Amino acid sequence: YFIVLLMSETAVSGDEPAVVGNEPLEELITLPQLQSLKTSFDTHSTGCFTPTDFRNALRPMLPGGIADVDLNSWFKRIDVIGTGGLTWDDFSGYLVHRNHRKVVQEDSRYEYQRQHVDSRRHLEDHHRDMTTCTLVSPHTGKIYTCGRDGVVKQWNQVTLRHDRILHNSSTWITGASLLRNGTRMLVASVDRQLNLFDLTNGNLLCTYAGRKHASH
Repeated sequence: YFIVLLMSETAVSGDEPAVVGNEPLEELITLPQLQSLKTSFDTHSTGCFTPTDFRNALRPMLPGGIADVDLNSWFKRIDVIGTGGLTWDDFSGYLVHRNHRKVVQEDSRYEYQRQHVDSRRHLEDHHRDMTTCTLVSPHTGKIYTCGRDGVVKQWNQVTLRHDRILHNSSTWITGASLLRNGTRMLVASVDRQLNLFDLTNGNLLCTYAGRKHASH
């Protein structure tokens, strides 16, 4: 899990990151420091850092000269709904989100190196990136896979052949769950959206969108 968080050299987000020099703050933390930070969250009395807790925990891990205003700015970028507190899930989720944006950006830069293929045929053969979730519906008897490529695919449980694509986007799918005895599926993605599908016909019923920004 930590490897996923740190596998890119530079993180990218929809917002300009808090930086020291030209380096985003999160890129200055090493893997051992990240593991230590998780322990700090786990052993905290409430499991939730206030801005002061956040500054005290991060300052020793970062180069000297980090101003409180930079750490406060970083805190606010992670605390998007303005609760005034951060859990480890909030912090690690923020890093995963920024890393995902970096991977997408780097991937697009090297698009010209790939062979030209029929995109529909390519999608039907396999996922373009690792799968994040696999479900079997007791109602439809089908297998459903979700991946970091943003695709939700349906497979025949007997022949293991691909049936159809339920959802196709460029956003990393983080999880999925079956509802109503397997007749519906709720799919979560890293862009803070939930998509609800009717598995009896493959239709998208509705989309729930989370808040991306909040004023402080």
